[in-house]
Amino acid sequence: MTRAYKFLAHGARGRFSEFEWPRPAGGPGEWVDAGPVLADCAQGVHACRVQNLLDWIDDELWVAELDGEVFERESMLVAQRGRLLERVEAWGAETQHAFAEACVWRARDAAVARLRGSGQSNEADALAAAGDLAAMQARAGEAADPTGDDLAGFTADSVSLLHGERPDGWRSEESQGLALAPSATAANLGFVVAHAIAQTADDSYETVFAAERDWQVQWLCARLGLAEE
Repeated sequence: MTRAYKFLAHGARGRFSEFEWPRPAGGPGEWVDAGPVLADCAQGVHACRVQNLLDWIDDELWVAELDGEVFERESMLVAQRGRLLERVEAWGAETQHAFAEACVWRARDAAVARLRGSGQSNEADALAAAGDLAAMQARAGEAADPTGDDLAGFTADSVSLLHGERPDGWRSEESQGLALAPSATAANLGFVVAHAIAQTADDSYETVFAAERDWQVQWLCARLGLAEE
């Protein structure tokens, strides 16, 4: 048996397969058998290890159990059969929003460091002193490069994304809502913040991106009470 995690849409439904998983009721859920021939993203029961959670963020997170032949790919486990053991109840809209907001503050910290490194100490101090999201966005906007190709501008954009608005909404008085689910916002901001920080870093993109994603995994493990592998 292999213990794993599985993200699902509301109602324990597969995001792409539309398959509704048997939910636990006083014990593990019923086994789902995918058959003897396995193929990633095509045939098999798909789940992941804790370090790959970020690649599969969705509305619900479940602890799963895999059985039979199990093989591992870059970001997933594929098994002949599996079942749901229990839902991670802590992963709900509140935590999804909290994760997205933590990523936004992470972008702010990186922008402050970048501003200091480029000699913009006054702008860095003002952004570092921002105590809430509105102040953060305002100070980041003031420090942003007019071309928008910098971490300060991205930080202001990320606050808009957190609020479900167009990323450049802070540049004008009009803003259009994106109507994203909290889980989608969490997945989006987790990736784009790591990408933006890595893209503007002095070290290699791959090293910095991996470090940011590792920080995000550690945040999830601490908040959700998951054991890192």
